[in-house]
Amino acid sequence: MLKKSNTIKSETIRININILDKIMNLAGELVLVRNQQMLVIDRSNPKQIDISQRLDMVTSELQEAIMRTRMQPVKNLFSRLPRIVRDISHKIGKSIVVITSGEEVELDKNILESLSDPLIHIIRNACDHGIESPQDRTSAGKPETGCIKVHAYHEAGQINIKVEDDGKGIDPEKIKDLAIQKKLKSEKEINMMSSKDLLRLIMLPGFTTAPKTTEISGRGVGMDVVKEAVEQMSGSIELFSKVGEGSTMHLRLPLTLAIIPSLVVIVNNERLAIPEVNVEELVSLYDQDIYTFIETNGDQEVFRLRKTLLPIVRLNEVLTRNTRFTESVRFEISEKYNHISKQMISNTTDDNLQEILVFAVLKAGNRRFGLIVDQVLGTEEIVVNPLHSLIHTIKIYSGTTIMGDGTVALILDVNGIANHCGLVFSNLSEKKDDKSKDRTQSDSHRILLFKSGKNEQFAVPLLLMKRVEIISPKQIQEIGDREYISIEGKTIQVVRLENVLNVSSATESHRMYLLIPKQSPQPIGFLASKLIDVINMPLDLSKEDYMEEGLLGTALIGEIITLFIDIYKIIGKIFAHFQPELQPEKQPSNNQKQINVLLVEDTVFFRRLIKGQLVSEGFTVSTAENGIEALELMEKENFDMIVSDIEMPEMDGLTFIRAVRNHNNYKNIPAIAVTSLDSPEDRQKGLNAGFNGYQIKIDKEKLINNVNQLLNIKED
Repeated sequence: MLKKSNTIKSETIRININILDKIMNLAGELVLVRNQQMLVIDRSNPKQIDISQRLDMVTSELQEAIMRTRMQPVKNLFSRLPRIVRDISHKIGKSIVVITSGEEVELDKNILESLSDPLIHIIRNACDHGIESPQDRTSAGKPETGCIKVHAYHEAGQINIKVEDDGKGIDPEKIKDLAIQKKLKSEKEINMMSSKDLLRLIMLPGFTTAPKTTEISGRGVGMDVVKEAVEQMSGSIELFSKVGEGSTMHLRLPLTLAIIPSLVVIVNNERLAIPEVNVEELVSLYDQDIYTFIETNGDQEVFRLRKTLLPIVRLNEVLTRNTRFTESVRFEISEKYNHISKQMISNTTDDNLQEILVFAVLKAGNRRFGLIVDQVLGTEEIVVNPLHSLIHTIKIYSGTTIMGDGTVALILDVNGIANHCGLVFSNLSEKKDDKSKDRTQSDSHRILLFKSGKNEQFAVPLLLMKRVEIISPKQIQEIGDREYISIEGKTIQVVRLENVLNVSSATESHRMYLLIPKQSPQPIGFLASKLIDVINMPLDLSKEDYMEEGLLGTALIGEIITLFIDIYKIIGKIFAHFQPELQPEKQPSNNQKQINVLLVEDTVFFRRLIKGQLVSEGFTVSTAENGIEALELMEKENFDMIVSDIEMPEMDGLTFIRAVRNHNNYKNIPAIAVTSLDSPEDRQKGLNAGFNGYQIKIDKEKLINNVNQLLNIKED
């Protein structure tokens, strides 16, 4: 009789790293084959489309599974830090402890190994230069034992590692004096720098604030070596410091360097790839806006993007100039395009302007800039290959890749481009000319005008659009009573406005357009026969001229009654009809109690849009156009929740919420800021003023989730 074995089966096996590398290389080849397949597929053959989509899905899942085999927890690196700090503190006669958190966060094995030396160098610096002696700490009112905190976490598709110490911090004035003394930059440039920019000088070669180099803090190896090592991993490093309180090093690293999603662009007939992790958004300028909205600030071009001046880089200029940009080079470029702009404005009329300029808003650590390209081809997963030794020293590139059609493309290094161009980020947001100020303060929005049928003119704010695709009607396929189109391997449902509104049928032509919105439970696009214009106008809509469900209202534009479509109402109707299970419950999750929401929004369009979103979920909504009206309403009615804009006339959202928090009856009412201001600084201002939540205007799902979450917290 067989006895039951007590042997425990192992869930892990040892495997040679060379085998894993081989599997990873094969996965990269498979991704390349998948990309090639997507290019040659017959879009009119449903069976081919189905097989290609399955190949795409299986390839992605296989790639993800293989990537997981290479991932290792940062605990493997963090576990060495306590002993290193203990040994250093004994050598230099200081009392220091290190506290680590986020050890479960995982990184690609190669990145983790490459991170070891830079991280240990940062820790050594913190011990030697950051933490004071026990006597100095006692005199400053601090505990004798200094503390270094190392924290790892995921954010925005990257691994973030923060190294914080509670030492003496770094004095920007001391950095300024040393920089002038060492002639690292001109005295004029240094005097114009903000404290944050002065701290970045520490990353320059040959810079140190220590009176003498020691064995502990790197034996003369500076922070420039650490910065270079991090950037070689396609990462970034930022330094923050407050005198007397301590310093923080913030490292941002990619999850992996093997296969990454990227934005593919064309410049000077060359294809280039930009890692998607560095791309925040794409901005398009049309016709005369190209020559009026890009301005000059000092020696560089800038664009005002939501109250912030964004430095602008023209990639064609970067590729044709092989030396680092100086102040005079930046000035020469800005003057060149300023002259072109003046010529174009004086020599052209609205009738003969048909131009588009596109730039990508890129992140380089905490810094942002716009990169002008000739054309955006789309997104693609690419296999990253190292640079050839002959071009390894060109810092604007981080690698190479083979595209789906077999051609080779270079991968851009966003940090390298920012450094190559010598961009100046300090004090930009404070420098406004009258033209920019007027444009920022005006209550206008960029509106896309288009036609579907021959009779009606439609409009939609560009803020709500993800992108616009040029298509051929031949690409559209019928499945049952619905229509679909495949774009970049993704299946998108096509919506004809005549099927959801009482309007004329779409006019068929060989060239049509698909308007793809930002928020939808499934990919969807609105069919347009013609794009008329993109204009700036206040969203002051009327409901009196013509109204039906699916419209937000009308406006008279160029003597034509223009219908503003309610994208999310239409999407709700479509998915309620075809897939009811996708629709959320119509009552808020608070035991069926009637919830009264106060919506404070000055723009008619957004007031109607957000009110419709809340009403569709079962909330009762009262509206006010500014903070003063809202406070008056609160004296007459009881409310359970506030949803408010920030920028409003009479009384803005920040002043309004501060007044609410000072009112005994409403100081604890949940409040969410719903705004178009989405910078970290604006978000922090909103939360500090008294809002419990903060989000952009167009995200309905997030708004409803936040409202229900805050109401549930209030009940508890």
